[in-house]
Amino acid sequence: MRQRPTRLRASVRRPRPSTETSTSARSIERAPFYAVAVVPAPLATSLGLRVGPEAQVIGEHGQPVPGLYACGNDANSAMGPEYPGAGCQIGAGLTFGYLAARHAARTASRRG
Repeated sequence: MRQRPTRLRASVRRPRPSTETSTSARSIERAPFYAVAVVPAPLATSLGLRVGPEAQVIGEHGQPVPGLYACGNDANSAMGPEYPGAGCQIGAGLTFGYLAARHAARTASRRG
């Protein structure tokens, strides 16, 4: 581990061909140096809170919980138990966030 920073600094200092335009590699010269462990983890979840068609959270008795909404990774996935790839919950999060906001606004306007 002690040799790695020296080896990396040497590779960053080498002249690069003009076809390489990496701006992310920089030489680190002065301490302190810090490290963090990187370990594999699940990419995402596919089970969240059960929601209805307007993103209202469904309670334990099968009825919507008034004023409680969930979307994105906090809601049960529209993809079921599958996760087709990075970002698949973004569209569901936007859609159900919109539906939740509309429902909340309608509910609030009825209350006056």
